[in-house]
Amino acid sequence: MMTELETNAMIEGYFQHFTDFDVELRRISIYAGLTFRNQSNETLDNPEIILQISPGNVGKLSGKVLSPSLISVYGMYMKSRNGSPHGWSFTREDWSSHGKKTGEYRIQSIEPLQLTPGSSFELKEIQMDFNFPKHAGTIQIDAYLFIRNQMYSVWNPICIHLYGAAQSN
Repeated sequence: MMTELETNAMIEGYFQHFTDFDVELRRISIYAGLTFRNQSNETLDNPEIILQISPGNVGKLSGKVLSPSLISVYGMYMKSRNGSPHGWSFTREDWSSHGKKTGEYRIQSIEPLQLTPGSSFELKEIQMDFNFPKHAGTIQIDAYLFIRNQMYSVWNPICIHLYGAAQSN
């Protein structure tokens, strides 16, 4: 049986970002934040964020997202008012090698997260760095909210197309 959320999902998601092209270092850096808002009338428990970078082996992801094994050590720097750690972690311990192979990075909240109707949450301070490709091409970054075995895409994926001007002379 499908719930109303599964049939009529109303999840709003979007990137806020800016892009820096460093011609001297031949690098592109994207600084982004990601917001998801629950527009349905149901509470969503423990949604997962999926970042998909294409092609998968051209970039490096960094920001305020921890490896699972570092939560107990570094998760404490982001304590909530009640003293429990909060923030974000990758779902896989091998997130870096897996991300470089597949372009997929799965991220979850460190503490249980409930997205009540009308509320939103943010993943702030994501940085993605790319070396200028040797050939013209496109770099695309998609983001999804994964909940109840369904994915809901952001409205504005990031897409950078590099023409021949990005090539070495």
